[in-house]
Amino acid sequence: MCIKEIVQKGLIEEKKEEEEENQSMKVQWILTEKSNNILPISSMHYVVSFKWYSKIVFEDKKIRD
Repeated sequence: MCIKEIVQKGLIEEKKEEEEENQSMKVQWILTEKSNNILPISSMHYVVSFKWYSKIVFEDKKIRD
């Protein structure tokens, strides 16, 4: 998934700031409220995958705690 798709799904947003010292543009990517709400679910998905599906997730097929 590319950044454009993640922005379209409302998971991140772009924040631009002008830097006066060198007259350039500073760009930051910020998590949205939607993204912050699904972060705990995503984290649990990884934990379950690492523990119970290690044979699929890891080449060495060892369980991670």
